[in-house]
Amino acid sequence: MKRLALLLLCFPVLFAATASIVDSSNTTTNVESSAAFKVYVDTFGNNPDFALELCNAGQKYVAAVYSANVSGTFVMVPISKNLTAGSSSTMVHTSIGSGPCYYTPVDSFAFSQFRDFTRSPDVYVSAFPGRVHALYSDNDDGTGSPDLAPVNYSEGWLEGSYSTTRSFNQATGLVTADVSSITFQTELGSVTRGPGDADWGLSSTTGRSMLIALCDDDFGNVCDDAVIANDSTDLPVGLSLVGTVDDQHVHNRYVVVDGLGEPICIGTDLRPSISIDTNPISYGDSTNITITVTNQHNVNITTDFVLQFNVSGSGYSDTVNYAITEDLASGGGSTTRNYTFDATGQAGSVSLRAYADSTNQIAECDETDNLATATLVINPVWYLHVWIDGEYNNTFPQWGRPYNVTFYVNNSNGDTISNVDYIITEQNGLNPFIPTQVWNDSGTEHGVSTSSVATAEGNSSGYARMVIVPTCNKLYTDYSYLGVDAYVGDYEISVRTNPSHQYAFNGSLYTNFPLFVANKTCADPGWVNDKELINKDTYVLDIYDWMYEVYSITKKLVVP
Repeated sequence: MKRLALLLLCFPVLFAATASIVDSSNTTTNVESSAAFKVYVDTFGNNPDFALELCNAGQKYVAAVYSANVSGTFVMVPISKNLTAGSSSTMVHTSIGSGPCYYTPVDSFAFSQFRDFTRSPDVYVSAFPGRVHALYSDNDDGTGSPDLAPVNYSEGWLEGSYSTTRSFNQATGLVTADVSSITFQTELGSVTRGPGDADWGLSSTTGRSMLIALCDDDFGNVCDDAVIANDSTDLPVGLSLVGTVDDQHVHNRYVVVDGLGEPICIGTDLRPSISIDTNPISYGDSTNITITVTNQHNVNITTDFVLQFNVSGSGYSDTVNYAITEDLASGGGSTTRNYTFDATGQAGSVSLRAYADSTNQIAECDETDNLATATLVINPVWYLHVWIDGEYNNTFPQWGRPYNVTFYVNNSNGDTISNVDYIITEQNGLNPFIPTQVWNDSGTEHGVSTSSVATAEGNSSGYARMVIVPTCNKLYTDYSYLGVDAYVGDYEISVRTNPSHQYAFNGSLYTNFPLFVANKTCADPGWVNDKELINKDTYVLDIYDWMYEVYSITKKLVVP
């Protein structure tokens, strides 16, 4: 690497003079690279014969340079020369024009195809894309009150681009800049090559060099540091940052390669995230929420700050301000805080919001990513309510007795279901249609399990009332030694609904809500009780009389 500098005692930040790349008709023109010769030069490919126009500075000597103003010192790569026969100078006089703009003769000015260090200033090859400045001076060696005039995109530029990587190391105070590829715009289209390419890349032998600078702007007008890379082995380059580096300062800079800049920010960047262990959860449950805050950028955080966590929505409201006192290293240093959410209120959606540095204690490269949001969903818990003979429970006292039963469903939000269907199933009770049984298949026993299923329609409020008689199946009591349950399963009573829900019971959720029988005996009560039953005289007694008749007929047929 090489540093080439001209010291200016006074450097105007706002340029009074302007400059343009023009053709023989004084029309602003961009410059393409030659696909054949791999240089940006006059009359190759689509390029015309070029001149350099200077305005608002009088008649001067000019040259096209890639430059960076480093604290008043110009670091430059001149890429044009004087073609006048016998001339050994670099700069060309703007001899044509009547003011305030003057330009060089096209046959005197040219972008350089070859390196020429015998001239003053030294001439490099016009090898790479970029935006130039016009170096102008009172004499042809650039020593007479030299100054720069910017040549912006609209005033003509060498077409192409760079792919760069940029990083900052707080320990060294250096920005590391690398050029991974270069795209040249040619008469045949775009061509992309690496900086080490033998024909298109950097070469200290042939003078194919590029200027890399760390600047406040994307052109090179105000810079901290600059380096001339002459060979691909010079890459990456280290550029010194001017300024205080801590979590109270942010430096927005550009890595500028030959007048084409890409941004880099030197500073911190806090970014929160929210992770929910279980989502959704049900009413009555709890879940852990982890809030992580990470320093995503290139400067360490050593100042304490506040991480604010907010819960809102569906009747929930809470705000916690966590003090973050840990240092967060650059490049991914992080810390976490945990919040336990208890679903004790309404079901619904709950908004979670984490705001890093809510009191603005840290200077950051990006203040727009300090907020993270998430949504926690709370599902309502459904309850199936059972009253047996007016008592709120789901256990029948005894087999073989009729009971008045009421069903009702709602959820933790108080929602009900109009006209819900209750499907009540007795599994392996007494069934006159197909009795519970086991049949023998050449020594192999096969069970016949039976079910009695009833569907009761609820009213507009979701209630349903009926008589239920848990039947006596002595296969599970007096004759349990037969082991029928091994083939047909257990005796069970359950109720489910349509529409279907899972119902909470004893800490678990059931689609088939269990009903129990406390005393599974089939003993005659030995007394008569005129119990009041729902539909006693219209349905229940008549149906049981008919069932008695059926049982009697069946018994007579099989036991004459």
